[in-house]
Amino acid sequence: MKYLVQFVVMFCLVPAGLRGQSSFEITGELRSRVEAIDNSDFNSERLDGRVFVQNRMRLGVERNFARGIGLFVQIQDSRLWGEEGTSLASIDAIDMHQAYVNIEHIANSDIVVRIGRQELHFGSGRLIGRYDWHNVGRAFDAINLEIGRTDEQQLSVWSAIIRSNTAAHIMRNQTFSGAWFSTKRWPRATVEAYGLLFFDGRNYDSLTDLSVPIARSEDGDNHLLFWTFGSRIVLEIGKNMHLEFEGAYQIGERGPLDIRAFGYAVDGGYRFSTALSPEMQFGYTFGSGDSDAIDTEIGTFSSLFADAHTTLGNMDYASWSNTSSFYFGIEFQPTTNFEFGGTLHFIALAEDNDAFYSAEGYLLGAPNEVLRRAVPGAGTSVGRELDFYGMLHLRERLKIEAGVSLFMVDEFMKNTGGLRADDSFRGYLGLQVGF
Repeated sequence: MKYLVQFVVMFCLVPAGLRGQSSFEITGELRSRVEAIDNSDFNSERLDGRVFVQNRMRLGVERNFARGIGLFVQIQDSRLWGEEGTSLASIDAIDMHQAYVNIEHIANSDIVVRIGRQELHFGSGRLIGRYDWHNVGRAFDAINLEIGRTDEQQLSVWSAIIRSNTAAHIMRNQTFSGAWFSTKRWPRATVEAYGLLFFDGRNYDSLTDLSVPIARSEDGDNHLLFWTFGSRIVLEIGKNMHLEFEGAYQIGERGPLDIRAFGYAVDGGYRFSTALSPEMQFGYTFGSGDSDAIDTEIGTFSSLFADAHTTLGNMDYASWSNTSSFYFGIEFQPTTNFEFGGTLHFIALAEDNDAFYSAEGYLLGAPNEVLRRAVPGAGTSVGRELDFYGMLHLRERLKIEAGVSLFMVDEFMKNTGGLRADDSFRGYLGLQVGF
């Protein structure tokens, strides 16, 4: 990894005149966050309470050359305090988070091609997001074509390789492609439409248990392939109110099974023009579940590569898969640099015959996708999550965040957790400096 750092340093030091370079910029971020979590398994008899500190450093270098050519390289160090085991040890934690080339003005048009490792984030991030709360964050090895790259209207078309069987430890390819169109041509409205394609070449023919790793197969018909078609609309109503609606439908196949699933979400808020500038917030999220585990159709909606944090609670337990959940909250913004608030989420399942899926995302096959399995007669009410949070921009580049959350279990968790089902707690305090 030392060669990676040396490359970035040399990239910064190469004289501009040797390359006809027109602009040069260094960006960075240092983030430290202490978290306290208790009963993440919802069982207080297991002493799993823990306090830990996560640290993330990012350093980016951008250089733009003549004729619309640009390069961006961003290295990242992500680690836990104390994981080296001694003050004299080091770990190989530095990685290339992003590294891509931009080619603008293709054929004298407004087309931009971005090639390399890059972040992808579209809409509200419910299906494709950078997941910045995570200490690593999400990036894709992709080719991304952007047409009409303006604030008013843009079309993005991309293809990404998630897993490649050219690596010795990986069986079969996994790819993710799509097109996302966004326009603001209508007054006080944003309208988006998208089509997404997910493919996994592993064998899904004999898979009956989602927790079992999928074996390799020579039969190309046993793969996972499904499309997601959807749209998103954001409306600004008057000066103080906003509404957002997003709906999507999924169709495809997983081995011998057909996929037919859908999801939709509604969010809104109204900010009062009074002291403390309070905003009332509300929302409802529905993601279909599988009503019959032994038929030939899968009805569980997949949240793909979601920006999971805060969508269904700050504790990151729930996802857009098999959910029927709503929330309401209030946020105060006494100054432009300070905001705080609270939110109450009511988390439930859409189908009691399907599992409770984790916020990391459901791609129909990974062992960590299921937080709790379905049990006949367990009910659909999972629990309530109460979140309190605050954010302070202390100086121009310094941000402080803090929050506490309590997840209060309900009938589903109590009926699927064995002898115990206890509430879960999480708190955090973070500091971030950017430049």
